[in-house]
Amino acid sequence: MSDQTRRHLSAARQPLIDGCAAIWGRVEPVLDRWWANPLLSHARRLNPLSIKQQRKWWLPAAGGLAGLAVVFWIAGHTQFGRLPGAILTGLSLGAVLIPALAAPMMAAAWVAKRLDDPANNPRQLSDLAPESVTWGLALTVLWRLRWPILIGLAFTPALVIGVLRLDMADFIVWRESARALGTATDASRAAWHLGEGRVPVFRLLMRAISAGLLPWLSLPLMAISGAAAALWLEDSSLSMLAALLAELPLIALIGAAWSFLSLTPYLAGVWEVFRLIVYGGFAALIVWASDRLNRLSAQALAADES
Repeated sequence: MSDQTRRHLSAARQPLIDGCAAIWGRVEPVLDRWWANPLLSHARRLNPLSIKQQRKWWLPAAGGLAGLAVVFWIAGHTQFGRLPGAILTGLSLGAVLIPALAAPMMAAAWVAKRLDDPANNPRQLSDLAPESVTWGLALTVLWRLRWPILIGLAFTPALVIGVLRLDMADFIVWRESARALGTATDASRAAWHLGEGRVPVFRLLMRAISAGLLPWLSLPLMAISGAAAALWLEDSSLSMLAALLAELPLIALIGAAWSFLSLTPYLAGVWEVFRLIVYGGFAALIVWASDRLNRLSAQALAADES
């Protein structure tokens, strides 16, 4: 890393720290409000789960899986490291994606079932604001997915290491091919490295970390989309199909946007620091979409009540 790059990073460090603190200051009250949602609180009382007790197995499991991922990376030049490393990365990806993939259809089915049950119809909760009801329905579904979520969280560090390993390997293959064949274009140089063939460690590290966080950031959006499908459709038997049809393009859109933002050459070199701001904007957009979709669902619920 050049001295100029170091100076730029040092100058941008404190604003980034202040920005992260400001973002957390806005996020923490939202998380507290979600946790205190009456419907989620009721679900927690019916099916309790002690987070402190789960730490006894969750932290060792997460650390052990991350350690295995590191060992397989170090042994990556051998068959012993390549195949098990690829298997572990695939398992980690599956474990992390399962809650996000299951949440829409599970939410659609569960909310539709409640709508058809006069004793548990959420339209009867007149003492709660419609937005609290719709958020509560989505959060309750996520609580019902608590065990897959915990397992996925345990695999997340291994997924981050696996994505970083794959990206580093792709870069090395590209660099060696470019040197041997002389086919590296200016665009590919900008997209891959910071000049003179150096590995873009900061970019690839941020890409790997964001790959591990993105499914969890999208999880509320997936749950509320399934609940919205059940609330919007008069025929509850079609809610799961509608949730599936909405889920597939939504996941594809989020994944394509993340891939472009994480590798775009327009933020190469000293501009890499601003890629964090772009990540933050992308995260804020997902949160905004979740809130907006929930408001629309609340409007549908209120219209049915009237």
